[in-house]
Amino acid sequence: MDDKRYACVDCRARAPEVETEYTLISSRFGWRLTRKIDRDGTIQLEWRCPTCWARRKQEKAMVATPGEGVPSSEPSSSQRGVDLPPGSRRDPKR
Repeated sequence: MDDKRYACVDCRARAPEVETEYTLISSRFGWRLTRKIDRDGTIQLEWRCPTCWARRKQEKAMVATPGEGVPSSEPSSSQRGVDLPPGSRRDPKR
């Protein structure tokens, strides 16, 4: 890597010295590389240490699930039919 050492974009931890970037993303070291596109269209590469990667992955999973990360057991309003005007419900017997 030509004496170039990377740092985690979140915690600023320095990556261990290795021969190639591929070694950093190996299971031995567990660093992760992501690409981010800036507003002007340029691509930024972001290195994350294993700890910050796990935290980022967990935070993204929490955003993808409703309320406190626990899926709702209550049916949605479309399943309950509460927003439908009278007479617009389909009769299952027909």
